[in-house]
Amino acid sequence: MAKRGVDHVNRNGKDGVFRDLFSFAKYRFQLYRCLHPEDTKTTSRKIKNITLENVALRSFQNDLAFCVGDKLIALVEAQSTWSENIVLRFLPYLSNTIIGYLANKGISVFDAQRIILPRVELYVLYTGSKDAPPDGLTMTDQHFEGFPCDLEISVKIIRDGQPGDIINQYVGFTGVFNEQMRLHYDNKALAISETIRICRERKFLAEYMKRREIEVMNILDDRFQYELAMRNRDLENVRKGVKQGLEQGVKRGLEQGVKQGLERGVKQGLEQGLEQGLEQGVKQGKEEQAIATAEKMLASGCDHGFVAEMNGLSLQRVTELANKINSEL
Repeated sequence: MAKRGVDHVNRNGKDGVFRDLFSFAKYRFQLYRCLHPEDTKTTSRKIKNITLENVALRSFQNDLAFCVGDKLIALVEAQSTWSENIVLRFLPYLSNTIIGYLANKGISVFDAQRIILPRVELYVLYTGSKDAPPDGLTMTDQHFEGFPCDLEISVKIIRDGQPGDIINQYVGFTGVFNEQMRLHYDNKALAISETIRICRERKFLAEYMKRREIEVMNILDDRFQYELAMRNRDLENVRKGVKQGLEQGVKRGLEQGVKQGLERGVKQGLEQGLEQGLEQGVKQGKEEQAIATAEKMLASGCDHGFVAEMNGLSLQRVTELANKINSEL
């Protein structure tokens, strides 16, 4: 399988088998019959593929657009990942499709004569694993919070078809491919070959895969690379998130630790200072009381040794007190 650039991978990651499958009139007709089983008169020749292929408009073209004569334009978007903005994305898809449809008829929106358009139907074929989205979405509900607006678009959501029809087969194919990618994410060739083998066994697009085997293998090769790139991106985001979380956690932990340490230190210092102050105050008070008593006993003529013993003072201190008293007389 030839290697293709990242841009090609991303484009085919979006377009893939869906675009290729319904580029064929036979399968496009089957899809139309799934969407409009009541119409038994329209033939495959009346269903024309009008999907935009202009590379310059790549970012504004959807997966499939077809018209049924001049009565219907249908746009179908295949989605494996749900987006709440799918209705909004239909705006450029639809405008570009209608402009292209008119251009093919030689009509310009700047012509003076009124233009009559076919009715428009918008669909999303959702094959993801997220809880089923609603059956339909509107621009008003999704993007204008329910307030009436002059701009309104309605999109129908399809999750599966009837057993064996083309929608059901495509949904079955996507399930097989996703499962094989999960089982053989480290072996691209095996994942692709097993996808094709199992789909043939289960009759999921078996005829198409037999007819387009090489093309399908190339498309799945692109899809595999795209999914792998998305998985690696998600893993990298997880790693960055964990690293950032750890850094922020350590920083906050240090800040909180310092704060708590300071609070505890201040509290402990206050408690110890109060305790030491009380002890020192009591000690100082006792000493002052002893000196006052000693001075009274010395003034009464008591023996120095007796005064020292009774007040817990040293003989030297008592002598100093006696000398002080004698000097003041």
